[in-house]
Amino acid sequence: MVELFFLPLLFLLTVGIATVAVMAGVGGGVLFTPLMLAFTGLDVNFVRAAGLALAMTDSVVGGRRYLKAGATKLNIVLFGSVALAVGSSVGAVLGVGIVKWFGVVGEAIVRIALGLLIMFVIYVMWKFRRKEGEIAKSSGSEWGRRLGLFGIFHDPALGKEVKYHARNVGYGFLCFFGVGFIAGMFGVGGGWAIVPTLHIVMGLPLKVSVGSSVASFVVGDMPGFWIYVNEGVVAPTLLAPVMLGPLIGATIGSKLALRVKTHVIRTAVLTVMAIASVNLIIRGLQQLGVI
Repeated sequence: MVELFFLPLLFLLTVGIATVAVMAGVGGGVLFTPLMLAFTGLDVNFVRAAGLALAMTDSVVGGRRYLKAGATKLNIVLFGSVALAVGSSVGAVLGVGIVKWFGVVGEAIVRIALGLLIMFVIYVMWKFRRKEGEIAKSSGSEWGRRLGLFGIFHDPALGKEVKYHARNVGYGFLCFFGVGFIAGMFGVGGGWAIVPTLHIVMGLPLKVSVGSSVASFVVGDMPGFWIYVNEGVVAPTLLAPVMLGPLIGATIGSKLALRVKTHVIRTAVLTVMAIASVNLIIRGLQQLGVI
C-alpha cells in the first residue's frame, strides 16, 4: 500500500508534473506513469489507474481555456471519445490481465513495453514540433461532412476566422482507438498522439486539435479507469493527491505558458521521459533476471 508520509510528496510532484505538462503541451499521464513505475516500488496497477485519473483531471482543468475560446467542437469530441473509450476498455482489460496471469513476469513485461512506448512518444513529439506553427489545410471528406466534423474557428493570434473540414475520417478513428488502447493498458494520457492525429491525419487546425484532444480524454479514459476500479486495483489514498495536484498545477502552467519558451520546457520534458524510459527497461529486465 501507499505510505502516508509519501502522499504530500506525491501531491507536490503532481503539481509540478501538471504545471510542466500544460506548458509543454503534453498530458500529465505521459510523465506521471513512467516516472512512478521507473523510480518507485508502487504496484503497477495502482500507478496505471492513477495515471488515467491524473490525465482526466488535467484535461478538465486545462481544457477550460479552449472551451471559452470556442476551439472545441462537440462533434469532434464525441467522434474521438467513442473510439478512445472502446480502445481504453480493451487496453485496460489486457493490462490488468497480463499482471494477474503472469505475476512478476507480467509486471516486467508492462515496464519494458512502457519504456519502449515512451521512446516512441519522444520520437513522435520531437518530429511533430516542426509542424506546430502550421495551420492544417484540408479539402475535407464526405464522412467529415456527414459527421459534422467541420466549422469555423476565430483565431485571436491570426486575427481572423479559420475554416476547417476533417479528412481521412476512417484512419483518424483507427488512430483514436489505438491511442485509447495504449492509454488504458499503460495508464498514460494520449495528447501526444491525438493532437498529431487530428492536425496531420485529419487536417484540423492546431488549436482546434489541441482543444478537442483535451476534451476527448475526459470521456475517453473513463471506461479504462473504471476497469481498474471494477478489478479492485485502485488505491484511493493514491488518487487523492494525484487528482488534487493537477487542479493547481494546470492552472499555474496555463498562466506561465505565455511567458516561458515552449521549446525549452518541451526539451526538459523529453529529457525526463528519456531517463524514465531507460530506467523502466532496466528494471523490467532485472525482474526477468536478464541483467
